[in-house]
Amino acid sequence: ELLEIERRDIITSKGKISDKREVNIPYDLVPGALALMAEVGQDEVVMYLGNSLLESGELEASAAIKHDVLLSMALSKCNMAREVFATGNQIATGCRHLEEALQLLQPKGPSDSPLAPELAHEINKSLKELRTQCTLEQVSLPIVRDQADTRKR
Repeated sequence: ELLEIERRDIITSKGKISDKREVNIPYDLVPGALALMAEVGQDEVVMYLGNSLLESGELEASAAIKHDVLLSMALSKCNMAREVFATGNQIATGCRHLEEALQLLQPKGPSDSPLAPELAHEINKSLKELRTQCTLEQVSLPIVRDQADTRKR
């Protein structure tokens, strides 16, 4: 459907190249676009767009779309953690990404059901396995103001 929209845009512009770097996506296709961007590694873009949508209040109209956006954001945070862990250093940073992913999956109200409970379980399991390494890394940090916030976590 996105390709069809872009095809129509090209036809209406008579094939002229545009300098614009934006794509107009119908509201109901936004979650799929974010999921696709997360899949191809555009995690920073997913987080930026997802946070913008959450802050704008546009997602309040549809709980399903909001859940899908939150899930795409959580997957992007997991991707970010995986990239940090692949470098072998900064375990605490990777754990922070996983904790943020877990927060995105948590229900916001008492009547809300958990979002992607299996993914949340896997994240919790990973955090428990990494707890010792993360703690050792944080304790080994120099005692300076810049590291105070990291040590508190």
